[in-house]
Amino acid sequence: GALASFTGICRADDGLRAMVLEHYPGMTERALRGIAQQAVARWPLSACTVIHRHGRMLPGDPIVLVLTASAHRAAALEACAFLMDWLK
Repeated sequence: GALASFTGICRADDGLRAMVLEHYPGMTERALRGIAQQAVARWPLSACTVIHRHGRMLPGDPIVLVLTASAHRAAALEACAFLMDWLK
């Protein structure tokens, strides 16, 4: 089996000093849950987690965490990549 993970980091592109991400709580959680459910339906995952931060972040701060687990390495990696592509 395999556990795949991705951690997105706030970059300092173009001299960025800080970034503020806003969200609509009910809508955001529903969208994240929906995309995770798509991954679970598409690949044989035993677990899937998506965490996306909001608020003020500085360069180097983590923004997003995606974790996928499967009895099959390819499924865990492909599902993790799918989720990150969607979030990006």
